[in-house]
Amino acid sequence: QNLNPEKGTTKTIGAVIQPSFLPGFSLSVDYFDIKLRQAIQGFGADAILNECGASTAGNISPACALIKRDPAGSLWLTSNGYVVDTPTNVGGLRTSGIEVNGNYSRMVDSIGTVSFNLVGTLLDKYETDNGLTEVYDCKGLYGPTCGGPAPKWRHKARISLNTLSD
Repeated sequence: QNLNPEKGTTKTIGAVIQPSFLPGFSLSVDYFDIKLRQAIQGFGADAILNECGASTAGNISPACALIKRDPAGSLWLTSNGYVVDTPTNVGGLRTSGIEVNGNYSRMVDSIGTVSFNLVGTLLDKYETDNGLTEVYDCKGLYGPTCGGPAPKWRHKARISLNTLSD
C-alpha cells in the first residue's frame, strides 16, 4: 500500500517577560495549536473489534472485513485468527494548550546562587481521529484507545544551589 506524507498545521504565539524590577527572573508563555491530517496510523485492533461489534444485521461495518478468523471461527485460539491493522493515511490529531517556562536565579549572601526552574504544559485538548470511530479527546487519559499518558497538566521543577568555592 502506498502511503502519502502526513499534512499538518501548527499555530503558535508566545511572549517572554524579563522585568527590570526583578533581576534574574524570566517567564515565557506559549500557546500552541497543532492539527495533523492524513496521519500515518492504524485504526487500532480495539477500535476495529468494537466498531464491528456495533454492527447490525442491516448495517455491517466495513471494519468487519479487517477481522480474519481461523477455520474454527476463533480469533484467539490459534495463530490463524488476527485483526488486519496496517498503517494507512487515515484520521488525524489535534492538540492545543499552553506551555510555561519560568526561571529565577539569585545570589544568597556568601553561600552561592539559588536557582529555580519550572517547565509546564497545560493541555487544552488532545483529540484523536483514528478514521474509524468518532473523534475522542484523550486529554487526561491513557490506555489502548489513547496510547501513552496525555496529562491535563505536567511539569518539571528544579531548585539548585551553586555554592561559592574558597
